[in-house]
Amino acid sequence: MSGMIKLLNKLVNSGIDGIIVQDLGLFYLLSKYFTRLKIHASTQLTTHNEGQIRFLSKLSATRVNLSRELNIEEIKAIAPIASGYNILTELFVHGS
Repeated sequence: MSGMIKLLNKLVNSGIDGIIVQDLGLFYLLSKYFTRLKIHASTQLTTHNEGQIRFLSKLSATRVNLSRELNIEEIKAIAPIASGYNILTELFVHGS
């Protein structure tokens, strides 16, 4: 953990504005102690419903990479929900 805290301190002071996160423990650390960094939820969190969007909002996510398995209709349905929580959505259209 001490190594992670040192790295986060370097990142905060480097001028970057956001970090892509998959680990929920890291989400907590960032939202509590590194509030200057925007938190982007990784596609590895497989976000695909409103409950997950609401949960990530409580962890201060500002952007969510939606699950790759979603079809276009599901994306159209979830994107406005995320917007209602002030979360931007993003997705990969091919590959991993």
